[in-house]
Amino acid sequence: MNSPLRGAYYFLYLVEDIFSRLIVGWPLEEVESGAPLSECSVRLPLAIPCSWQARSISLAACSAMKGATMLATLERLGVAPSLSHPSVSDDNPYFESLFKTLKYRPSYPDGAFGGLDQAREWVRHFVQWYNTEHHHSAIRFVTPQSRHLGLDKAILAKRSAVYKNAKRLNPLRWSRHTRNWSAITEVHLNPKKETIENPVQIPIHQGCGRKASKRRPKDSALN
Repeated sequence: MNSPLRGAYYFLYLVEDIFSRLIVGWPLEEVESGAPLSECSVRLPLAIPCSWQARSISLAACSAMKGATMLATLERLGVAPSLSHPSVSDDNPYFESLFKTLKYRPSYPDGAFGGLDQAREWVRHFVQWYNTEHHHSAIRFVTPQSRHLGLDKAILAKRSAVYKNAKRLNPLRWSRHTRNWSAITEVHLNPKKETIENPVQIPIHQGCGRKASKRRPKDSALN
């Protein structure tokens, strides 16, 4: 994030619970280091018990995230980080989407932040909005906080009932089914693909190398 000094930047670290998409920690520092991440719980954005021990926390695979201080903290808390292997981007889409949402906020400055305190205040407001007001498309348009607290099932059940009733009153509005409002119960970084046990056998006919002519034979000329 741009600082007032040309060529100098602030480094924002976001710790995200990929199940609920809740931002559970966000150090913003002037240097790139793994040390701030080990103490990110001091800036938890909500009055919610820290989810270190409840969920698997996903961290972007940069050098700071792989620092000894950060990894030691995760090990002490019993958390297995989702750092991808080289040339593998299992967790990148989650963070690319999150940072794009951040950078495309209307309030994000076109230029630089006035200072570190101003930048931290902006991030604090963003995290508050993202967690409590943003209806995330990947979790059925509920807020990350609602999903984190387990309130999404009741919300989605109510939506499903509203849609079913609307379809009953006006069936011509939908050509097929209404929107799927079932709760998402599992999230995977790299889901395994189903293998086909009995693949379909394609018969090979003799003489298929050359297509048979479908032209009708010419009628003999009448003299």
